[in-house]
Amino acid sequence: MPDLSGESYVDLFWMPLGAGDTTGLIRHSGRAYEALAARHDRRSPRALYHSALEVVLRGTRYVIEMTPTWGLPAGDRGVVAGGAVGLPLLGRSTLFHYEVHRWRDGVIPDLITAVGGARRLSDDEDHARRVLDLVPDFPAGTWGRDEQDTGDMWNSNSLTSWLLARSGHDVGTVAPPGDGRAPGWSAGLAVASRHPGATARHPVAPVRRRGWRSPHPSWRATAAEREAQMPGDELIATARYRSTRAVDIAAPASTVWPWLVQMGQGRGGLYSYDWLENLLGLHMHSAHRVEPHLQHLEVGDRIRLVPEGTEPPLRFTVARIEPPHVLVWGSEGTLAAAVAAGLPHPCWTFQAVDQPSGGSRLLVRFQCDFDPTPMGSAMYKYGLTPVHLVMERKMLLGIKARAEGAR
Repeated sequence: MPDLSGESYVDLFWMPLGAGDTTGLIRHSGRAYEALAARHDRRSPRALYHSALEVVLRGTRYVIEMTPTWGLPAGDRGVVAGGAVGLPLLGRSTLFHYEVHRWRDGVIPDLITAVGGARRLSDDEDHARRVLDLVPDFPAGTWGRDEQDTGDMWNSNSLTSWLLARSGHDVGTVAPPGDGRAPGWSAGLAVASRHPGATARHPVAPVRRRGWRSPHPSWRATAAEREAQMPGDELIATARYRSTRAVDIAAPASTVWPWLVQMGQGRGGLYSYDWLENLLGLHMHSAHRVEPHLQHLEVGDRIRLVPEGTEPPLRFTVARIEPPHVLVWGSEGTLAAAVAAGLPHPCWTFQAVDQPSGGSRLLVRFQCDFDPTPMGSAMYKYGLTPVHLVMERKMLLGIKARAEGAR
């Protein structure tokens, strides 16, 4: 070990993401994440890096890093904060928990892979002391999410950039090696800039919000229907996901209505693939007849998608009801509450429109807002889309068959 007597400095290290992970999980998931992020941003994938700090104060050395809890050595690691990875509820398990270290004489596990070695950011006692003092104040949000509404995910790079900005370092020229990216870096800068007395030593780029629509947004719906205003649109300020689908039914809206009003888990089901939903433990049983005791629905009533007591409690609240034409299920809580729980903030509209032929046209619009990180976008773009299409198509055909059979 070099003689550090009396020295004070702050060094930054850039390590390729997953370099020290012998399982390959972090490296491969990082590549998948960057591929999705690049597609989202319409650019080529780039190398990803994570960062760590080495701070020496008057000869005493500390490592500052944010790392997953699993696989760490036993003993005192200088843990001053921690939080969940991915979803807040998962943080109860060490597999989905992280630690923030201010570790005296600690180690950076993958330091040998650091590209370009140490980058000296300051060499005075004041900067070193401020960094060390600030570590316990780091806002330890959920790793991989954007609970701070910055437009970027919260992770280990957020810790580094937040500390450097708050401690008065000039981070305007700090960047990962080459053309690499450091996800989470801008999130830390954005949150640091909100602190009272913060100085604008590094400009924070404005958050860009993008709407997005399913690649199958209009199954049997016309372009005009897809673009038209529908009841419930006012409930979702930013519909990052939206689909509008339709089906013609050889029965009037008054005949379709009883099938709509009794929908829900523990009620008349969703008229979709019950067997698939029940593989997930949803106990969904789609009715094949109109149930009189399920025909009384009011604004404020809850409609569950999962059994009572299931976590998370996926359910809607009846936001609007105009028999026999309009039924709107809205989110039970606020967007902020949904994001904190790792859930989308949705609205589901059912509108039965009578036709001159004596039949009706059933329009269904599902839309939601969600945490706009690449992880959230990947989940609700590439994950939700195919499942939603298959299940909602079956639901529409199920309603059609039941209403036409009831004539």
